[in-house]
Amino acid sequence: MGYKTTIDLFRKYFDRQIDFAKKAISKSGYSNHPFVTISRLTGAGEIQFPEKLVKTLNAKDTGSEGNWILFDKDILEVVLEEHDLPKEISRFMPEKKVSEIQDVLEQLFGLHPSEHKLIQKISDTILHLSHLGNVVLVGRGSNIITRNVNKGLHIKLVSSMDSRIEIVRKYFKMSKNSAIKLIHKEDKDRAAYIKKYFTKDIDDPFLYSLVINFDLINVEDALDMISNEIIKIRKR
Repeated sequence: MGYKTTIDLFRKYFDRQIDFAKKAISKSGYSNHPFVTISRLTGAGEIQFPEKLVKTLNAKDTGSEGNWILFDKDILEVVLEEHDLPKEISRFMPEKKVSEIQDVLEQLFGLHPSEHKLIQKISDTILHLSHLGNVVLVGRGSNIITRNVNKGLHIKLVSSMDSRIEIVRKYFKMSKNSAIKLIHKEDKDRAAYIKKYFTKDIDDPFLYSLVINFDLINVEDALDMISNEIIKIRKR
């Protein structure tokens, strides 16, 4: 998503959810809408599984007050908007690699916030979105950040290396060797991110509500499984 498109979607989503909260907050027993977090091994299931999940939830979750919305890589634009940071700061977000020497120098001279401050801002935004609900949050430790928020369903997507290689190779139109390198790099970077900023093991099954193995369950069944569970959570 482009910057303007992402921010426009966020503003519409935020306004809608706040309006719902204002109407519901006076009622006894008010609680947030359900939400989903997704962590995945690179290429597990389908590359566009989160988009398909949002489409399925919008079709099946008829008890929702509004549409579900996906926040994936574009969560950075929402962070910048919510914390009133300049767009240029996005290049200093932790997943945007900057050399350690350059990073230290720029922090010393006040050219950008420290990594940990940026992580805190990202975490704050993810937490705010989870409290509003009707969101699918992908990666960035969202399952850890929101672990104490009610009505969250935390999903881990896995499958064998062979199937992931084939999915990545076809989707990105690259060679098998390039696909293997990409998978190893992405998996390593994600694990390091969780270890560094949350001191957790990304493969710990206790961090998730449900681990889906796409070697044993097909994509459509997984979508049905998650959406059915969300409907149950909403009714509780």
